[in-house]
Amino acid sequence: MKILLATDCSTQSKTMVKEFAERTFAPNTKVRIVSAYEKSSYMMATGPMGVLNEYYDVAERYALKSAENATENAADVLREKNPELSISV
Repeated sequence: MKILLATDCSTQSKTMVKEFAERTFAPNTKVRIVSAYEKSSYMMATGPMGVLNEYYDVAERYALKSAENATENAADVLREKNPELSISV
């Protein structure tokens, strides 16, 4: 069986991952964990109200790191409860 698990850093998502980890899985089950973030888009040298592009770059890096952390944390929870699962992030 192949399962696609989407997650983020919300409390609801963390609860869902914990509940999901309690399930019994068929042999050879593969779980792919994903998380998405919104990429900043800007077209001028300065953004609205004089916000510099560096602001958007920093915000995007933090959003990407948050998405990466969400997938890694979910994988850790699943691995702890189901060491036989094949998990990829």
